Amino acid sequence: MPAIELKESSGCTKKFHVEIEAERIEGQINETVKTLKKDVQIPGFRKGKAPESMLLKRFGSTIRREAISDLIPGVLDELFKAEGVKPVNEPEIDDLEMDESGPVSFTVAIEEVPEVDASGMEGIVVTKENRKVTDEIVDNEIERIRRMYARQEDVDRPLAKDDIAVINLQKLDDSGVPIVGEKLENHVIALDGRGTPSPQFDQQVIGMSKGEEKRVSFTYDDSIEKEELVGTTEAYDVEMVRIVENVIPELDDEFVKQFGEFENTDAFVENTKERLQAQFDSMSNRKLRGDLIEEFVKQAPFEVPNSMVERVILSEMEQMRRANPNAPFDEEAYRTRMRPDAVRAVQTYVIVDAVKKAQNIEADKDEVTQRIEAAATANGMEAKEFRRRLIKEGSFDDFKSNIAQDKAYDWMISVAKVEEKDIMGFEDQPESNIVAPE
Repeated sequence: MPAIELKESSGCTKKFHVEIEAERIEGQINETVKTLKKDVQIPGFRKGKAPESMLLKRFGSTIRREAISDLIPGVLDELFKAEGVKPVNEPEIDDLEMDESGPVSFTVAIEEVPEVDASGMEGIVVTKENRKVTDEIVDNEIERIRRMYARQEDVDRPLAKDDIAVINLQKLDDSGVPIVGEKLENHVIALDGRGTPSPQFDQQVIGMSKGEEKRVSFTYDDSIEKEELVGTTEAYDVEMVRIVENVIPELDDEFVKQFGEFENTDAFVENTKERLQAQFDSMSNRKLRGDLIEEFVKQAPFEVPNSMVERVILSEMEQMRRANPNAPFDEEAYRTRMRPDAVRAVQTYVIVDAVKKAQNIEADKDEVTQRIEAAATANGMEAKEFRRRLIKEGSFDDFKSNIAQDKAYDWMISVAKVEEKDIMGFEDQPESNIVAPE
C-alpha cells in the first residue's frame, strides 16, 4: 500500500502526497522487463532471448519510467478507495520525484462532488406563480397563426401598413451624395412595425406607389438590435419596386380544419387556450424548480468542481458552434457570460442527486413504461417503437434519469413551503412586448 498523506483540502479540491515503496517499483520493473523482452531483439541473441540483465543495463531508465507510469493508475485507484474519494476530473499529478532507484513520490490534485445535506430543503419558502391565459393572449396567438398562413399577392395601390415592400435603397452621405457601393436592390421589408429600422422610416414610405422614388431620413430608436446605431441618423433614396399585400386568412371553420379535427372555430379557440395554458404551467413549474434551487443555495452555499463547470461551458459552446459554424465567436466573453449559469447548472445537479440518494429515489419499471407510453402517444408512435428509438440513440438512461429527477423535485416541493400566486397573463410585466410563447 502506498504512503498517502492529505496535504490540502479547499472547497471541492483535495491534494495528496503519495509515495510508492521501492519494493513495489522493483516488482513492476521486473514485470515490465519480461513484457519488453518478448519484443526486443539484440544483436547476438534471438528475438525474446536476450538476458533481462542486459535489457536493464541498456534500457534501465526507460524501463523504470515505463514501470512507474504503469503503476500510477493502480496506485491512484487504491488512494481513492482508501480515502473514499470519487473524483470528477482527471487527476492532476505534479512534483513527480523519480530517482534512478528507491521510492517514487508525487502529489495528486483531484476534485470531487461536494456533500450536500438534502434535508436543508425542508421548510424553504418559495412562491409559485400560476399564470392564467387571458383572452388577449389567445387572440394574439390566433392572430400569429393566421399571419403564418397568410398568402402574398402583388397589388397596384399605395403602400400600406402591414404590406411587404420590395425596394431599392441607395445610402446617402451627410451632404446627400450617394455613397458608392452602398446600394441595396430588391430589398424586402415588412411594414409590420418590427422589420423596419425606425417608425420614422415607416411613416415616410407608407403611401408610396410602385415606381415612385423618394428621399427619406430617419433616426434609429432603441428597438434596433445594434445598440451602437441608436440615436444615429441615416438618409436613403428609396425606389418602390413592388408592393405585396399579406392576405391573412379569415378565422373560419375551413381554416381551422388543417390543424386537427375541430368541429368549429370555438373548438379551435378553446384548444389554443388549453395549449397556451399548458405552456404557461410548464413555465411556472420550471421557475418554481429554479427558485427552490436558488433558495437552497442562499441558505446553504457550497462550491462546485470547476471541472464540471467547464464541461457545461464547453458543451454549450460546442452547440453554439454547430448551430452557427461561420458566425464570429468571442470565446472569453462567452465564458464570462455563461459561467454563472454553468455554476447554477452544476449546483442543481448536485442538489437533485443528493435528494435522490437521501430519499432512495429512482425510476421503477412501471413508471418508465407509463412515461414511454405517454411520450410515444405525444409523438404519434407506438410505445415499442419509441423505446427502441431511445435505446438506439443512447438516450434511454437519460430518459429514466429524467423521471427520477422529476420525482426528486416532487419531494422538494412536498417538503418546502410553497405559496401560490395567481397572475393574469403578463399583468406584472406592464412593459412586456411578449405575446404567446412559441
